Amino acid sequence: MNNNFYVYGLYRPNEEKPFYIGKGHGDRYKKSTFPSKTTNIHKKNIINKIKYSGNKVISKILLENLTEQESFSKEIELIKKYGKISDGGTLVNYTNGGEGTAGLGKTDEWKRKIGIANTGKKHSDETKLKMRNLKLGKTGKDCPNSKPIIAAGKYFDSAQDAAMFIGVVKQTISNRARSNTGRFNDYYFINEL
Repeated sequence: MNNNFYVYGLYRPNEEKPFYIGKGHGDRYKKSTFPSKTTNIHKKNIINKIKYSGNKVISKILLENLTEQESFSKEIELIKKYGKISDGGTLVNYTNGGEGTAGLGKTDEWKRKIGIANTGKKHSDETKLKMRNLKLGKTGKDCPNSKPIIAAGKYFDSAQDAAMFIGVVKQTISNRARSNTGRFNDYYFINEL
């Protein structure tokens, strides 16, 4: 038996109840505090808000030395205990838990097919620059591609800064600024006036 799995919780500073419950192994509990590592938009927004306020997300291992199956069961129990926001609880988890893909390896055949499919594909210089900036952690006003924006009546150096302040993803701010429906007249890029 492989007992290297655990169940973890993510917490806002100074709160006793978690806003997210997950299971993992290795350093998953640390990586889950990075907004770029999640597809859960609610979790991403909470993490961005906490980081934008100058605080850190608290990640705690709640149960450890579990088999993968035990970690699934305990994750389900804890999600049920704290409850999802959609059910009146505190968690932004989308599911009741118990799913996962630990140990899902990519077969040599799969890798070969992907390699063939990507052979000869090249990224544009603009795409390469964007990928480089992301890897260097250049976002917001530090990114050469960013534009100043007025969002919800306030000035921001970039759509990323506005998104973190308002608590939504950057794409939402950009879409609103580009919208011509009149619904979001108070969202616009400065150089597009």
